[in-house]
Amino acid sequence: MTEVREDTFKKLSQINVDDFVETKMGLKYLSWAKAWAILKSTYPDAEYKIYTRKMTINESKTTSDGGITNTVTSSYETEVPYFTDGKTCFVKVGVIINGHEETEIFPVMDLKNNSVAYSVVKSVDVNKALQRAFVKACARHGLGINIYMGEEFKEEMFEEKKPDPITEEVKRLVSIKVVPNKFKNATEFNNIKQEVCDILTKDKWPDNVNSKSIYEAVSKTLAGTRVSALEYANGTQDIDKLNLISYIIKGYKNLLSSK
Repeated sequence: MTEVREDTFKKLSQINVDDFVETKMGLKYLSWAKAWAILKSTYPDAEYKIYTRKMTINESKTTSDGGITNTVTSSYETEVPYFTDGKTCFVKVGVIINGHEETEIFPVMDLKNNSVAYSVVKSVDVNKALQRAFVKACARHGLGINIYMGEEFKEEMFEEKKPDPITEEVKRLVSIKVVPNKFKNATEFNNIKQEVCDILTKDKWPDNVNSKSIYEAVSKTLAGTRVSALEYANGTQDIDKLNLISYIIKGYKNLLSSK
């Protein structure tokens, strides 16, 4: 389900809605009708839900007949598409795509974007709030989210990062534990040892994760000893260590030169 939501967000967020954006009071708006049209054309099974609450209405009707005044009070229960904290009002709208719902709670506001008092709230105010809540719920799914980010949503943000070939090759190099023995004699061993010592102490490699990986691999291979302390006649263990270290370093330097 998570993968489905990610695919939905990626798909909708890459739809360009700039041509349908309006600006009022310095704020950008996307037409609810256009948002719905785009949403349904992309996901025909998409639905929206307006949350309501039950409310008891008390009404009094006064009539006069022959000088006699009569007042009749009636009470009935209805549902209204807004909620209140006793002072102001807000609405709640949900948008469902592929079984996943994103909801938005939005305040009922006047033309100056000020909250409307509960005592004077009008149906037209509630209707506008529902439309804006719907559009923002769509944005939670990705459609038109760039409006609320304040900048364009770049496709690069969703492109899968391809592994850096050098990084991948370095990982392969440092994972190698044994390489074919290439030393013919002690002289060749000592020459390579000196070359490795010079590289490790004198060469200035770029300070990046690749070079750090090399140093970590060398340190792990040495297991507490020093390259200069390795001996050809000290058994195959020292030979194997230097052999592996020189192989890794040479492979890495080749990568740098070919980059």
